Amino acid sequence: MSQPIVSLGHWFNQPSEQVVISGGAYTLNTADLIHRVAGVQAKLRAAEVKSCVLYTADTELFLTTFMACACTGVNLILPANNTQDFTQAITADWFVGDLPGAQSFDFSSVKPITPLHIGSGFEVIIYTSGSTGKPKRVSRQIEQLLAEVAELQATLAGKLGPIPAGTLFAATVSHQHIYGLLFKLLWPVLNGHVIWHKIIPFEESIADLLASYPHVVLVSSPAFLKRLHAGYQPQSPTKGQLLQVFSSGGVLSDQAQQRAEQILNARITQVYGSSETGGIAYRQLNQSWQLFSAVQSRVKAGVLWVKSPFCCHNDWLSTEDRVVVSEDGFKLLGRQDRIVKVEEKRIALQRVEQQLVALEWIEDAAVIKLEEGREYLAALLLLSAAGEHQLQQQGALKFKQRIKQQLAAQLEQVAIPRRIAFTTEPLENTQGKRTVADIQRRLQ
Repeated sequence: MSQPIVSLGHWFNQPSEQVVISGGAYTLNTADLIHRVAGVQAKLRAAEVKSCVLYTADTELFLTTFMACACTGVNLILPANNTQDFTQAITADWFVGDLPGAQSFDFSSVKPITPLHIGSGFEVIIYTSGSTGKPKRVSRQIEQLLAEVAELQATLAGKLGPIPAGTLFAATVSHQHIYGLLFKLLWPVLNGHVIWHKIIPFEESIADLLASYPHVVLVSSPAFLKRLHAGYQPQSPTKGQLLQVFSSGGVLSDQAQQRAEQILNARITQVYGSSETGGIAYRQLNQSWQLFSAVQSRVKAGVLWVKSPFCCHNDWLSTEDRVVVSEDGFKLLGRQDRIVKVEEKRIALQRVEQQLVALEWIEDAAVIKLEEGREYLAALLLLSAAGEHQLQQQGALKFKQRIKQQLAAQLEQVAIPRRIAFTTEPLENTQGKRTVADIQRRLQ
């Protein structure tokens, strides 16, 4: 039996009264959770289940089912959503949560707990949206996940500052995705911390938590941090402390990160990685990206390749991200696959976005290639306060023309977006991702 599996088994030896999940007046301690895990494990073994699909926002149900599958060696499938077309394409013995034909559990009928069987060979299969919106299947072994948790604890709770036992971890992201699974659930649970029972929808919720808990860690998406209200102050010296804020799923600019840190009065650590690679690196304000200690890297044709105990396989894996390496780390330059051809000319979509954001009117920009009889670029723009003023003064048609005129000094005609649309919402989804499908839908 390998060390990571033993480490998972050791979790069941934690003090029985230790709180694992909190919902204010409602709490679930270690004894309660073990009781529930034992009940689900018994049903898994009785039904000889080999695979289970899990989709639920219920943190207690998710963690219980995850632990039970891990202890029984039942492969767990985590879909990105529970739409009918998506879930019908998945074959499994069991379905749990907000899914058709889902299992139900009556924990009151569970018999007294016997020592839990710690299984091996547990695999978590994650379906990601991918850059195109088409679901992509990624398999991660329990050993890989637990090795990554150990790295997070050593670096983010060690090198970057201590996180006292019993700290409350609250999240704005779902545990259905690798970032939420690791940062919101596994890391806190396996290191004696407390999980807030539901997703935080607004920053006002942070103030409520800080009024009740002495130490809080926020697991956030970039989109949430970008939406923070400038005049909102969630804590004072007489309340709890927001120890750390983590952000992953997309990159925050230094300007956006500094703004969010000032509003939250807390340090933000960005984490770079993917479902396939696991965590790769981290960075704080005005710093280059720093590799996690267990990650090896090399650059081929300007693209970052990595190898680590967290990767979905043991060989080198391309991140498909272009980087430039320096003595103090590396900087991300954008996706390798964001070079498109329009009318036989190669265009870097990121450069078009950079030229747009350089205008004082535009806060953020997403550019994609469309094909509707002919090929052309389209841009979805989040306006700054100055841009909103110009839009009201000039009207949409004239304002779009003025934007294109400004771009003409920097870009070839074919690289100037033919279609432009404005939005008041962040360009990333709730997981901090930008997908072609979502941008295309919002451009219509």
